[in-house]
This record gives sequence, structure tokens and C-alpha cells, in this order.
Amino acid sequence: MRRLTRNMREAAGRSPRAFSLTAAFVVALLVLVALLWVQVRQATNIVLPVGPEPTSPTPSASPGARAVLILNSYHPGYSFSDNEVSGIVDALRQGDPGIETLVEYLDCKRFPGMEHFDRIRDLFARKYAGRDLPVVIAADNPALEFALRYRAELFPGAAIVFCGINGFHPKMIEGQSDVTGVAEILAADETLDLALELHPDTRHVLVVHDRSITGLSTRRQTESQLERFARRVEVSYLPDVTTADLLERLRHLPPDSLVMLLSYSLDKEGRVFNLGQISRLLSEAAPVPVYAVHEERLGYGIMGGSLLGGRLQGERAARMAARILAGEPVAAIPVDLRSPTRAMFDHRQLERFGISPDALPDGAVVVNRPVSFFAAYPGLAMTTLGIIAILASGVVVLASSIHQRRTAEEEQRRLHVQLLQSQKMEAVGQLAGGVAHDFNNILTAIIGHASLLRSEVEASPELTTFVDEILASSERASRLTRSLLAFSRKQVMAKRPVDLNEIVPRVARIAHRLIGEDIEFRTVLQGGTLTVMADAAQIEQVLLNLCTNARDAMPSGGNLTIETDVVDVADAHRTSNLLERPGRYGIIRVSDTGVGMDEATRLQIFEPFFTTKEVGKGTGLGLSIAYGIVKQHEGTINVYSEPGKGTSFKIFLPLTDAVGVALAPRVEAPSAGGSETILLAEDETEVRGLIRLVLRRAGYTVLEAADGQEAVEVFARHGAPVDLLLSDVIMPRRNGKDAYEQMRTRRPGVKVLFMSGYTADIVQGKGMVGEGLPLVSKPIVPDQLLRRVREVLDA
Repeated sequence: MRRLTRNMREAAGRSPRAFSLTAAFVVALLVLVALLWVQVRQATNIVLPVGPEPTSPTPSASPGARAVLILNSYHPGYSFSDNEVSGIVDALRQGDPGIETLVEYLDCKRFPGMEHFDRIRDLFARKYAGRDLPVVIAADNPALEFALRYRAELFPGAAIVFCGINGFHPKMIEGQSDVTGVAEILAADETLDLALELHPDTRHVLVVHDRSITGLSTRRQTESQLERFARRVEVSYLPDVTTADLLERLRHLPPDSLVMLLSYSLDKEGRVFNLGQISRLLSEAAPVPVYAVHEERLGYGIMGGSLLGGRLQGERAARMAARILAGEPVAAIPVDLRSPTRAMFDHRQLERFGISPDALPDGAVVVNRPVSFFAAYPGLAMTTLGIIAILASGVVVLASSIHQRRTAEEEQRRLHVQLLQSQKMEAVGQLAGGVAHDFNNILTAIIGHASLLRSEVEASPELTTFVDEILASSERASRLTRSLLAFSRKQVMAKRPVDLNEIVPRVARIAHRLIGEDIEFRTVLQGGTLTVMADAAQIEQVLLNLCTNARDAMPSGGNLTIETDVVDVADAHRTSNLLERPGRYGIIRVSDTGVGMDEATRLQIFEPFFTTKEVGKGTGLGLSIAYGIVKQHEGTINVYSEPGKGTSFKIFLPLTDAVGVALAPRVEAPSAGGSETILLAEDETEVRGLIRLVLRRAGYTVLEAADGQEAVEVFARHGAPVDLLLSDVIMPRRNGKDAYEQMRTRRPGVKVLFMSGYTADIVQGKGMVGEGLPLVSKPIVPDQLLRRVREVLDA
């Protein structure tokens, strides 16, 4: 802090603007820290909600609107039926905001005998006289019984949709028309499965329920579902007792017991409980875990279970009602017996009984989990921390940059120079690639015709000399084209796994003959293998170019050394080495003790056509080509040099785990002809004429096409089989690859040999490389073409 204060004072003296920025950073940092602290203090224990809050019925719509009457079996505040109504109202509102929802409560928890139904009937008869009620939704068993008993008097034209019906059986609606709904099928067996998984020592299960219609119905469901546990645990059911007797029994349960709570809202003395009250009472009294089957009890003391919620029941019933309102016949909507449940648990009860959340089944919902600010609002927390980190870094960088400004300007200049150099080389590369296609076609015609002429004038030495000069000049032009493509990184590469320790000795054997006896030459190879994915011939060309330059830099003799090594480049050092990614790299270092170079020269040596040699002794492309080849191998080449202290080039190439392939001399077979039929597709007239002549002179039958579409048509018209398609890659109307695919559908065995004068990036973009399809690059020499044709036909 003391150092920061000192740096800020210096900033104020040297740069008022820098001081203002630093002060703003500090103030913003302090404000954000204060805000973060306030939010953390306010969010020490966030409790996840058990379920959504009950939704109030939709306000009355206009008198002409369609109305849906919802009969709630119980009273406001009974959470399960409240959630049913909430699901019904929300689902109807989303489907059609114009529907009027009317909610009536039958109060059957307080009056379970239902003697008051006649009085409610009389009230509804006056209240809904003359109202058109197309659908009545009955939530829970008493409401369904009421709706069916009085539908002829109160709702004669209404369809009845029910939900939350315990112990549903088709006999409940037997003889009734236009009735459907959602059955409430509890998952007591799934709840006990979960409980026994978490408490494997359990031997006794006490099932708690009341003597209401719903309570007895849930008991019958549970008895049927728990039959399969008879040999594993003893299941007992609570007799008709007062709440006090119930709690006393729970207090004396043995440790190997569990409690399963079904529907319980009315005790022997007529006391009414909501779902949360009875759940809390049982949990506080029982020394063992209490499980349940209703989602609305979660968060009030139960451990959890496979829970069914009222809201989902209501939503499903509402969707059925919406279908009926839309005109679908009730008979086409069967009773829904699915009753989905969810595995849900209370974190506080898990902690109470020592159960780790990791022991819960996948996808289980855990409520009441203590959540910190960071867990509840990870995005805001991470954003705030990120801003703080940025601001803190900004303060440090800003303060430090005041003392390092001169160094940072020098670095900026160096990067600017590198950028300009890269852009310059890219521009020349684009130019080189652009002329390659036309130049290669021209050279193909020159070399081909000159080669044919050479065989015709062998009897005349003078004419032979002229033709040889033409061929020699054409070959130099071809090499220049290849050099330009290498520089522009657009030549076709034949990459394979090769060992750098095998490439260097091959280069050394050639370099010994180039450098002269007054230069001491040696190689130093790193132990083991340094396998890279490379075109060995191209890497050899790079090394020979560097050896040639080293020889010219030591006119009075000296030392030339080629070394191999391996290095792990960390991400922090990637930029300084001009590498695209970190990792393990093989290194080839070419060092000489020559005249060296100054900084201005060093910065230009990779530029195309830059040379320090005399006119006529160099093209200025050697190092540019080396740079392009190395870049195309996803590596880099650096140079260190000082006047009078020699020069050292360092090449980085990414290592691979692939198994290297031994390099062997390539022996070309003599050219040979044949009698097969070849379909020639080439859009350049001169090139097509030359290749036709070469092939026919070699004995082949030649069919011609000026583009890919014509080639397909010729292939289709030709009666006899075509043995080989010899095709340019890119042509008008249809390219060579598409034409070949069309022919292969007609005759799967047809062979192909592609030709191209385009650069590698264009050829690869057309799918010609990397698919095992043979390709010969222009300019094409007749003998080489005949060898490749024979190789493909004989393959």
C-alpha cells in the first residue's frame, strides 16, 4: 500500500491524467468492495422455496365471458388444495386470459361428514341460477362427490373435470357422462425405497393417517404398494387416536424405525390441521426420520420422499378443461393415471440425521439448503470479483507503467514492425498464389511440347541444344513458381511423421559438398527421437538454404553447426517465441561464425526479394521461402545475430506422438504406355491438346471434355468402359470432384487422377487432398504424367 501511494504521488507529479485514472480505479474498487460486503451480510442463509405461492383467482371477467367453476374440497390455507387451484387458474389464464375462474370452498376438513352439502347446494342454486358453466373442476374427493351428486340440479350442461382423487376407480364415475380428470396416485412404495436406501438398518415403519375419506383412501393405496416390503420391514398403521396419544407413541419409537405420513388433517377429537402443522408436530416428537408422499409437507419437518404435488394435478386438470372448452368431446379425453412425483428432501433434516446429500439419487431436489451469496448469485459474485480483479490489475499496471513507459514504447514499436512485415509478406504471398494457376498451365504447355519436340529432333545436335535450353529455362521457371508458393505457404505439403534426427544427417551429407573445405561443419543431435508432422523435402530445403547463406557469410572460412533439441514452451513464453500455442517443440539450430548482421538488416531478412548479396548472386527469396515453409508446418523461425559475432537461426516445430516413418530414397519407374481408355477433362485448350497428344502417343485411347459437365455427358454416352478419369480439379460448370462422383455412381470401379495448377489452399477447399485421391501438380512433364497414369491404372 505504501508503494502504491508513492507511485500515485509520482503519477500526480508527472502525469495529472494518469493520477486521475488511478484515483478513479481506487475509488471504484472501494465502492465495489463495500457493496459486495453489504450483499454478503444480507444473504447469509437463503432458503429455497418449497413451491410457488398460491395464485389468486382471476378477477371477474365480463358477463359474456366463458366461466369455469372450481370446487375446492377444503378451506383457504390448506396447501395441497390451494396449490391445485393455483395450478388450475394459472394454466387457464395462460391459455386464454378471457376465461372467468370462479372458486368455491366446501370446507370438508372441518365438516368431513358432508352433512352441509344440502345447504351449499341451495346456496349455489341461487348464486349460479342462469349462469352458463361449461366446465366444473372438482379438486379432491369431496368436491367430486358433490359435483356428481348435484350436477343435474346445479350444472346440467357442464362437463366435470376432477383432480387430486385418492383411490380412484372407474366405478366412481360409472353411469356418468362427460366426466374425466386426473387421479392422485401416491408413491408410497417409491418413498419407502428411498428411505431404506438411506437408512438400511430400518426394521419398523409406522404409517400415520387419519380416518377421513382421503386418509382411508391413501391407506388402502399404501397397503397395496407396501406388500412387497413384508419380508424386509414390519409395517404398522396408526389406530384412531388423539393427537396427544399419537405424539406420545412417536416419542417412544425404537432407533430402527421410520415414520411415513399419509393424509392426516383431522384427529379423533375433531381438531383440524393443515399439512405444515401436522408435519412439524410429528417431526418434533419423533426421534427417527419422518417421510411423506405429498410435496406440500416438505420444509415443515419431514425428511422427504417421492412426493406428489397439488400444483401439477391442477395444471393437468386445467389443460383437460381447456381442450373441452375448445370443443373436444369429453369422451375423447381419458382419465390421467400418471400422477408424476419427484424425489425431494429437506437439507435441515438430512443434517439432523447425518445423511450426506451425495447419497441422494441423481436429480433429487434439496430444499432449505443454506446458500451463500456466492452460491445464490454466482453470476453477480463472479462479475463483481472480476471487476475488482480488473480494477486491481489496472491500478498495478497503471502505477507500474509510469516507471516502465520507455520500455513499453520500444515493445510497441517492435510489434508494429513485426505486423508490417507480416502484412507485407502476406501481400506478396497472395500475389504469388494468384498467378500460380495461369503460370503453371503455361509452363505445362511449354514443357510438354518441348519434351515432345526433343524426341523428334535427336538426330540434329543443333536443334537438340535449342530444345534443351527451352527445357532448362522452363525448369528454372517451374522452380521459381514452387519457391513463390513455398514462400506464400500455398504449396501442397506431403506431411507425415518424421524424425528431425534423421533429417539433419541427410542434409549434412549434401551440405558437405556445398560449403567448401575451409568451413568446419558438424552436427549435434539430441538423444532419442524428435518426431514432427512434416514434409521432409521441404524441411531439407529450409536447412540447405540456411547452410548456403552461412557459407556466403564466411568467405574466409569458419564453423557451421546444426543442432537438434527439445523444449517445453509455456503459455507465458509463447508470444515471445512467436508461437501460436504452447506445448513441446523440436528445435533445429543452425549457427555460423560469419560476419553477422546489424539490427536493421536482421529485421528485413525474411522479407521477399531482400538480399545483401551482389546483383546476380541471389534472388532474395531463400529466407522468405524458409519462413513460409516453417509457418506452414505450424512452427516459427527466429534469428539472433550481431556484427562480427555470427548468426544463429532457431526453428521450432511442434512434436507429435505419432510413430515416425523412415526416410528412403525414391526411385521412379520408367514411363510406360498402355492401351486403356482415358477420359481427359481439362478446360485449358492448349493443355488439353498437349495431354491428348502425349497419351495417344503412349498407346492410350483418349476421350475429351472441356469441363466437368461435358465429362459426365461423354462418360454416359461412351459405350465401352472408361478405365481412368484424368481431370483438372477446378473447371467451369462442374468441378472434377463432382464429375468423378457422378461417374462413380454409374461405374463404382472407375479410377481417377486429378491435375491442378491452383494453390494448395484452393485445392484442399475442394476436397481433393486428405481423401486418398491421387493428385499431380502442374506444370506437368510428359514422362512424369505417364508414370502417374500407369501407377493409378496398375494400383
